Amino acid sequence: MNIIEISDKYPTELDAIKYFEKVRWGNKIKCPYCGAESMFNRTPDYRHHCKNKACDKSFSVTTGTHLHNTRLDLKKWMFAFCIISNAKKVFSIAVTKGY
Repeated sequence: MNIIEISDKYPTELDAIKYFEKVRWGNKIKCPYCGAESMFNRTPDYRHHCKNKACDKSFSVTTGTHLHNTRLDLKKWMFAFCIISNAKKVFSIAVTKGY
């Protein structure tokens, strides 16, 4: 997939978030803290809130991942991943040839 395809397929930040949620959790979102599958509706800042009274934490799809606490939108991360994965051969050639 290239940057134009990403822009077309995921036009909004919410579309990118839903993609990452599907990759991480499949069809059922789970609380990364307690594993509960019961959530309140998504908040305006795209976070979920666990219904488990013992847990009662809010979280996003990046909670507990390497992208947690980054300030970039997930759509921008998609672009970055695309650029790196599409340029992989160029990097390996440069390293092999000593550039």
